Amino acid sequence: MKGFDPVNSLSQLIRSILIWVTIEVLFLRFVLNAPWPMIALFVGVFILVQVLRYPKQKTTRAAN
Repeated sequence: MKGFDPVNSLSQLIRSILIWVTIEVLFLRFVLNAPWPMIALFVGVFILVQVLRYPKQKTTRAAN
C-alpha cells in the first residue's frame, strides 16, 4: 500500500507548510528560546514566501 498521495499541488503546499512550521516553531522555541512574537514573525514570513511561490510551482509541475 502506498503512503500519503496528495490529490493536488495545493494539498502538497499545505502539507509542506504544516511540517516546516512545526519544525520551525519547535526549533525556535526550545532550542533558541525565542519569544513568541519572534516565532510568529518567522512563521508569517515563511508562509508568505511559500504562498507567493505556489503559482510558480504549480505551472512548473504542470509543464513536466
